[in-house]
Amino acid sequence: MYIGNVMLLILNLPLVPLFAQVLRMPVYCSIRSSWAYRWWRIQRIGKPVRSAAADGVGLLGYLMRKLDYPSAPLILGLALGAGMERALRQSLMMSEASFQSSCLGRSRR
Repeated sequence: MYIGNVMLLILNLPLVPLFAQVLRMPVYCSIRSSWAYRWWRIQRIGKPVRSAAADGVGLLGYLMRKLDYPSAPLILGLALGAGMERALRQSLMMSEASFQSSCLGRSRR
């Protein structure tokens, strides 16, 4: 593992100026190039359902930005929603479907 890290360090040190040049690129160019690369990869793989889903998520993000909606709650909901739903189900099963014990705690029952 140490040998791999040393090899990565040796390979990446000469490329630092190139990475700095990429950061100087205007945002609209980097966004267009990333979209073009994504479109090319999706077309190459040939999964139209994933392509439509990715386009839908991209359109949703664009509309949220244009309509000045915050994206953080959506991202948190997508990332944490499944785990929170599992935890809620587990607590309801333990309390025999009583929200009161879930909210107040077992000691106040």
